[in-house]
Formats: sequence, C-alpha cells, structure tokens
Amino acid sequence: MELRYGYLRLVRDATNLSWLKTRGFDGYLVSMNQSGTHWLFNMLTLAMAKHYQLEVPRHIQNCHIIGSPKQPTGYAGIPSLARNHQIPNPLFTGRMAQWLLCTPGHVLLVRDLRVVLASHYKGFEATYRVDFSDYLRGRLDKMRAAGGPHKFDKDIWWGMRFLNSWGRVRRARPDAVRLVR
Repeated sequence: MELRYGYLRLVRDATNLSWLKTRGFDGYLVSMNQSGTHWLFNMLTLAMAKHYQLEVPRHIQNCHIIGSPKQPTGYAGIPSLARNHQIPNPLFTGRMAQWLLCTPGHVLLVRDLRVVLASHYKGFEATYRVDFSDYLRGRLDKMRAAGGPHKFDKDIWWGMRFLNSWGRVRRARPDAVRLVR
C-alpha cells in the first residue's frame, strides 16, 4: 500500500462524520459493496409497502420508503429507515461514543470479502486496466501506467477497514447491530 494512499484513507476516515446523520432515523441498513444491497433493500421496501399499504415502487432503487442520509423517506407515519456503504469514523465505534450518540439500530449486510473483490473487479475491470492479481495487490502504479484512474474505488484494504470498523461497532453495541450474511 502506498504511503500517500494510507494517509488519504486515514484522513478520510477521521473526517467522515456521516455517522452523525444516522441519529435522525429509526433504523439503518449498512452494507458492503457487492453484497446483495439492492436485493435486501428491495425486499424491505416491498415488505414495508405491503404492511403500510403504500404504492409499490416501480424501480428497485426507489428511495421513497427507505431513504439515505441525504434523501430522507417520503412518507410520514412509517419507520424512518436509511441505508449506505459508509465506514464509521474510528472515534464513533467505541462503547462510550455509541452510548453518547444514541444511534439507531443497524442491519449490517456483509459478504465473503473474496467474493466481494471478485465481483467488484469484474464490474470495473475495463476501468482499472490491470489483471486481477495486480488489483488484489493494490498495484496503483500498474493501473496508472495503463491509463486507468488514480485509485481503486473499492479494494481489499477498503473491505478490511469496513469489516474491522463495523466489527468494533457490533462489539460495542451487540444489541443494536443485526448481522446478515
């Protein structure tokens, strides 16, 4: 891992305050990329539409029933749920921070990191312009030399940071984080 990459990740994690936006919701769906997010999101949306007798969304990514921190739900009188792929700020993952912040319960959707990486690589292979081995090793130099972007969108390091951060949150509040695999 390049030193600059490590520095940028540290700065991004330390300045990520998205966790504070979760407090306005009744519950939260957080998931790894490539882990079945759209499937779970769609199943919950359809179940809520049926239960609350709402119009069934025509598109799988409709955000009127389950929103996001930037786009709250569109209905009053139903639980306010949101979703994202965020890695929580390390300052917010401990017991004391969890207690002070009074964050809602979370459904945490994870998938085997090996499968996540293979799926992500397949979707971005043409963009990255490196073979799978170089992608796994985080070979930014080879990607840049081939005319690809300056960083991998999601890589093994992102996956490990996601799993480790949410593991700390789950240990701090086991009653508030429901793990789904």
